[in-house]
Amino acid sequence: MSWYTAGEILVWLVIAAILGFILAWLIQARRLTRYEDSDEEDVEYWYEDDDLRQVHGIGEVISDVLYSIGINSFHQIANFTEQDIATVEQNLKIFPGRIKRDDWIGSARELHIEKYGDDPAEIPDDPVEIPDDPR
Repeated sequence: MSWYTAGEILVWLVIAAILGFILAWLIQARRLTRYEDSDEEDVEYWYEDDDLRQVHGIGEVISDVLYSIGINSFHQIANFTEQDIATVEQNLKIFPGRIKRDDWIGSARELHIEKYGDDPAEIPDDPVEIPDDPR
């Protein structure tokens, strides 16, 4: 049975750390990349998960619930429809009208533009779909 020296272990740890940083960088770069399919009208956008607590009126608890039901970006909140608002408020069991009163949509739009440089209203989004059991 062969034992590694402290120097050999250190070298392997450094190599593992470097590979971890490279992998994390590649994953982050891919998530932030926008790409076009062969059809010019069909464009997909990729954004990283945003810190929803930056949206006015969203705290830690609401942010966690939003993430659990698949809402993880400023883009999604900025494009809420009336139906999306009703669905989210029902699922969050918050006071009716809170999304509009705290202007989540306007706040998320400003944060999206600041972070990504494009207007989320110009990027199509799917309606909010809440899973049967978001936990």
